[in-house]
Amino acid sequence: NYSTRYAEILKLGVQDPTLLDENSRRVEEKTTNLRIGIVFNGRQSPGGHAIVAGLLEYTKRNKGVLYGFVNGTQGLFKEQAILIDDKNFWCFHNQGGYHFLGRSQDKVRTQKELEATAATCQDLNLDGLVLVGASHTLTDCLVLSEHCLNSGIKTRIIGIPCTVDGNVYHPMLESVVGFDSSSKVYSQLIGNIMTDAASAIKYWYFIRLMGRDPSHLVLEAALQTHPNMVIISEEVANKGQTIKDVVSDICDLIVERANAGKNFGTILIPEGLPHYLPNLRILIDDLNNFLQGVPTTQEKNEAARRLFSDPEYVKTNLTPWSAAVFNDLPEFTRKQLLLERDTSGSIQLTQIETEKLFAHLVAQELKKRKAQNKYNGSFNSITHFFGYQGRCSFPSQFDCELGNTYGFTAGVLIESQLTGYCVSIRGLTADISGWFCGGIPLVSMTHVKSKSSYGINKAIITSSEVDLRKGPFLRLKDQREGWRLIDHYTNPGPIQFTGPMRDQKTLSLRYLQQNYLTALKKVEQLLESVRRQCRFGTQEPLLEAAISNLTSLNNILSLFQDRLKPVSYTHLRAHETPEHLVCRLLLEKKKNINLMY
Repeated sequence: NYSTRYAEILKLGVQDPTLLDENSRRVEEKTTNLRIGIVFNGRQSPGGHAIVAGLLEYTKRNKGVLYGFVNGTQGLFKEQAILIDDKNFWCFHNQGGYHFLGRSQDKVRTQKELEATAATCQDLNLDGLVLVGASHTLTDCLVLSEHCLNSGIKTRIIGIPCTVDGNVYHPMLESVVGFDSSSKVYSQLIGNIMTDAASAIKYWYFIRLMGRDPSHLVLEAALQTHPNMVIISEEVANKGQTIKDVVSDICDLIVERANAGKNFGTILIPEGLPHYLPNLRILIDDLNNFLQGVPTTQEKNEAARRLFSDPEYVKTNLTPWSAAVFNDLPEFTRKQLLLERDTSGSIQLTQIETEKLFAHLVAQELKKRKAQNKYNGSFNSITHFFGYQGRCSFPSQFDCELGNTYGFTAGVLIESQLTGYCVSIRGLTADISGWFCGGIPLVSMTHVKSKSSYGINKAIITSSEVDLRKGPFLRLKDQREGWRLIDHYTNPGPIQFTGPMRDQKTLSLRYLQQNYLTALKKVEQLLESVRRQCRFGTQEPLLEAAISNLTSLNNILSLFQDRLKPVSYTHLRAHETPEHLVCRLLLEKKKNINLMY
């Protein structure tokens, strides 16, 4: 089945098989090499089309064929695919969005979905299937790869991390596709707002950023723009802060600046903050559990209506603690907590206007302080949510290169007959010629979670939180105190495609990885120094000392590697305890991945 999605957008009509060139006809006659499929299995992210371009380049170089599944997993289940070639893809190369293929509900995890996917792989005789998305997508890759192996299906399953949230982590994975672009878009928007704040000097801006649970985006944006205050969800949880505590911190800042004659400022708020505030988290969990137990959509809507309008119904169906918190929230927040749920039945954080909630609560607290003569300033708030502006922006130069190389590497992994792997590149802070491409066993990225959409006590790839012990947060912690009263507002401007700023990486990547390449270089320098000193003419005792020490070092390194051998997903699930595995950084079958951009 051929889809016309790309043709609908381009107004070219239905694809005519006679328009295929001779090479494509040979592909349909199965006279070429690998047959690979690709599906967008996650939310939109800049650089998705660059991944397609890289995989297309691989199949062209290796006389293969690339199928694109239309409308995400729905097309995958129904075998709705197009044959991707230069003729239909040329105008989508390095474009934002997912509109070449589209996407739908993003999951491949039930038995029915797994069987439908396996049937598609068999019917199209696919050697490999590439799924593009975030942590849930990578978990689906792991489950699907196990299903294919157990069913005797040859299709190798590879995952490519692509999400604006930047929430996929492994020691051997430095960056996901899309985070660089989206963080730069949001930083420009925040920079514009802060320039206005410093010009009008009469508004407090409460800005919420997309990013789901963790605070990676808001952290990177803060490092780029220097707001007066930034809330990091993981830090709030580490301190055990409540809504009242966070409101108090904001009000303290506003009072300090008012005393300095500054009745304006900018505050950044992460989208996932409600999940890290204990009172809101418990309320959200209780609401999710209650509404997931309501069988039909009509009944769910009726239950939500009654929760919103009937306090007694709230007390009857929620715990006393949650009922008190719910009834104490402003009307607009209560309504948002009851809006449409996601595919797992949980609340969608994007719907909760946390920025408006905090602006509302801060205004109430400042009114109390003014009555107590503890605050003499003026407070006017303006709220913003930056999310969809960055999901489908033009990808940055870095994301174009990263996506393209990830796509090509996925082809190499499939050719190397690896399945259940996530593509990875090390050395991203260096020039692209110095990147090291490879793959990470997906099982090494898992953690056992007591409850998830995959079941009870299942090993899944979770959304990675900001590490409060590492470079990006520590750099923010060192700098943010100086931003409270003195305005260090920075506007980085739009994404650059030429000039010296074209290749600028995110600060998070640079702070996290700056020691990695330095360490590699140091090892190379030491080995070269040993090599120079152990030449003909060197005294035998010195050679014996060198051999002894190098042998000991080699044995120690081998010991660590032997203890970190991969295990199967079935084995992992049976024992319910994940192992920390190491990335297979260098493929057994090395490829020269020197792409041109």
